[in-house]
Amino acid sequence: MLSLLMVGSGVLYVIGSLPLSWQVQMLLSFLVLLSVAYALLLRGLLSLPWSVNKLEITDQHGLMLTFQNGTQAFAQKVLADTVVMPFLVVIRLEMTSSSKLRQLWPTSIIIMSDMLDAESFRRLRVWLRWGAPHAFKAIELDAGA
Repeated sequence: MLSLLMVGSGVLYVIGSLPLSWQVQMLLSFLVLLSVAYALLLRGLLSLPWSVNKLEITDQHGLMLTFQNGTQAFAQKVLADTVVMPFLVVIRLEMTSSSKLRQLWPTSIIIMSDMLDAESFRRLRVWLRWGAPHAFKAIELDAGA
């Protein structure tokens, strides 16, 4: 969350130094602040109804997502642009019940290494890289980390 705030602050600084009218600077600053607030609520605090708070790898080698409001959805496939690093995983998913709008913007889940225990994070990274055939228990995401 701190990195998101730092990037937002940097963008606001750049906007303030641009040779634009104060009205345009205020509009751009408002849009940046709105975007940062939405990202913090969605991905940092996991407090929006459509924030993913549980990720489960099923026996059929798929992903079941549970959202903050309790609804569940099954991911049809993990997209090729998923990023797996030792400290960060960005999972890009194509959902089964996708609308046309959802197909334009696939679901993304950002998981930092401190959001879950080390063994679960390692197993998730292995599954994403190698498509391990075994299923394992659900992963609870922790926004308080």
